[in-house]
Amino acid sequence: MLLQTTIQIKNHLNSDGFYYFCSVLYLYIMKKDIIFALLGLMLVSCTPSFFTSYFAKIDDLSKLDGRYYAKSDVELGRDNYQRKAHLLRLFNMDEDIQATYYVDVKFEEPNKVHLTYPILKNDSLVIENKTFTGKRKKKSLEIIFANQDIYIPLVYSDSNIDKLKIGLDKKNNSLLLEKYTYFGGNILIFGSSFGGKRYFPFYKYDEYKAAKSFYKNGKFGISRADKTIVEPIYDYAYDFENNYIIAGYNGKEELLYIDGKQIISPRYDKIAGILPLYGRGGLLGTFFKVMNNGKIGLVNDRGKEIIPVKYDNIESYDGYFSLKLNNKYGYATTEGVLYPAIYDLLYNNHADCRNRVYHAAKRDGEEYILDNQGNEYKSQKKFPKVWIRQIIQVCPDLETKRKVSPDEDEK
Repeated sequence: MLLQTTIQIKNHLNSDGFYYFCSVLYLYIMKKDIIFALLGLMLVSCTPSFFTSYFAKIDDLSKLDGRYYAKSDVELGRDNYQRKAHLLRLFNMDEDIQATYYVDVKFEEPNKVHLTYPILKNDSLVIENKTFTGKRKKKSLEIIFANQDIYIPLVYSDSNIDKLKIGLDKKNNSLLLEKYTYFGGNILIFGSSFGGKRYFPFYKYDEYKAAKSFYKNGKFGISRADKTIVEPIYDYAYDFENNYIIAGYNGKEELLYIDGKQIISPRYDKIAGILPLYGRGGLLGTFFKVMNNGKIGLVNDRGKEIIPVKYDNIESYDGYFSLKLNNKYGYATTEGVLYPAIYDLLYNNHADCRNRVYHAAKRDGEEYILDNQGNEYKSQKKFPKVWIRQIIQVCPDLETKRKVSPDEDEK
């Protein structure tokens, strides 16, 4: 009974907290207090996902048959950072879905679902079909992609779970997909895990009133509430991160606001994602990763390229952008490249001298100090005494000051 209860609780707790619960259980067992152990575990397992069900009972899943817009509405059960999902991605399908703007869903009771959808192949729109077989539940059809769950209570676990439930959204009377993933493991009380349940509602294509793709005369456009906001002149077009539209034209991608206003003209191979930059004052700006020939650059929300498209990776960090090129590192600000990727090691806001913050760097075996104006100094260690305690200060050697050129990583 104890083992069964613990396993049931474990299947509902999808975070590192589960291992804390195991520790609590272990301590109580050592005290021979099994009843309190079970009560404690039951209390801590009372998370919203334990009790919440967004599914309505449905006797015949074929009532949900129809043509659905391929992108979901915003996910349910989250107060912030609500995202949308593509229906095919929830089925773990890795096809090029840029032109997949609808999916025909047809259920075959008791345990099959058939998907029919358009995809772009060799510049032509073709229709593909795929069938999935699952297990019929009271309120849904469950499809299992992975179900590894090795579990020795209090000693060891190794889990890889990936499941998809399909059913009726009891609130909106629409198609609902629940994606449940859990990856984790532990040895005794040491472990880590991540995953959880996410719920995505889908609406019939004709009923979806938010921005959506449509296909006309061999080209794609975007409409909203049956009104065209982007004319059908593109090879593909789709809404992106709720507030934007990505459109493809002659092998290049264009970025537009959700109202159709252009942000980035079609001059890049790919709009690779949004990169917000946060600093001490909060959000400093929203930027977009762009790609040409496999290299990455950065464009601001006014369409200006602030970091050239030549880097292997760009990440945001504490008010700066971290640049990587050929295993070398550099920094950029919202105005452009401050330090090119010429350093073997680079630490943001790491070194300090006389209460002033610098950046610590290493290049060609030498240690350097970088200021916020693009100047490089050789580092100079000082050992002053504060009262009776000796401290170490890493300061710039002002006599070695050198202005760094933003294009030095091209040499």
